[in-house]
Amino acid sequence: MSTISAGFSVSLDGFVAEENDDISKLYGWMVGQVQQETPLEDMEYTDEGKDVNETRSTSFGAIVSGRRTFDLAQGWGGQHPLGVPVVIVTHEAPSQWANDGKPFTFVTGGVAQAVARAREIAGEDNVAVCGPDVIRQCLEEGLLDEVGIDLVPLLLGKGVRMFTGESPVQLEKLSADDADGVTHLRYRVVRD
Repeated sequence: MSTISAGFSVSLDGFVAEENDDISKLYGWMVGQVQQETPLEDMEYTDEGKDVNETRSTSFGAIVSGRRTFDLAQGWGGQHPLGVPVVIVTHEAPSQWANDGKPFTFVTGGVAQAVARAREIAGEDNVAVCGPDVIRQCLEEGLLDEVGIDLVPLLLGKGVRMFTGESPVQLEKLSADDADGVTHLRYRVVRD
């Protein structure tokens, strides 16, 4: 069965973006001068970012995202950079994207319905979850199998918090890898 996982870069004080939604300081470890072809365009990564992106881009068959992330990314220009279908959790689908199917499917029935739809689309492949609100909801509802944290040695002081006082969630460490400007942490979500 496929794995449902979330992954994000976060500052040491728990922020995933600055107050203005800027994420560049948190992803500096990833963006650089190494060319890599993606399904949509050539991207420039650091060596570390290229390795991480290659690993992630080949393991996901679908992504679940929140509407806010979709809007901030401006619909990724019509297709997500990983080239996989994206299921958007929203209260209302935008009229210009209302068609169900690839590359975007809008689900108004909540995060559990969106994860179920993404799992259908992905088949045997894994499903990624992105966006702080959707990740928190998936944790609360017991939908996540794994959490990947790219911990950046930075104190933002304020901004968009990843975790905001939800119920406790027990995690089991799968791996911890140090790299230049980031520590990659992977955890399995422990279920009772």
